[in-house]
Amino acid sequence: PPQRIEPRTNLLRQGLDDEVPTGYDLYEEEVPRAGVKVTQSFQRTRWYDGKIFLWFGARKQTGRGERSSRLSFDQILPIRKK
Repeated sequence: PPQRIEPRTNLLRQGLDDEVPTGYDLYEEEVPRAGVKVTQSFQRTRWYDGKIFLWFGARKQTGRGERSSRLSFDQILPIRKK
């Protein structure tokens, strides 16, 4: 069964602080097997007329992927003849 995971940042906290808390659900198809890394940072740009715009943005990247511990189970090893 799917497990509910509480958000660590305000990015996915939409609805959890309401009087009647409602979660922000993600469909499995939206999260690849390699995982997702979401980073937040301030973004800054200068418009053609010299005005500066600053905002807080989020960037979604593919995660690092599944890790292998290199453990082996149930292997059949050949017998060395002497």
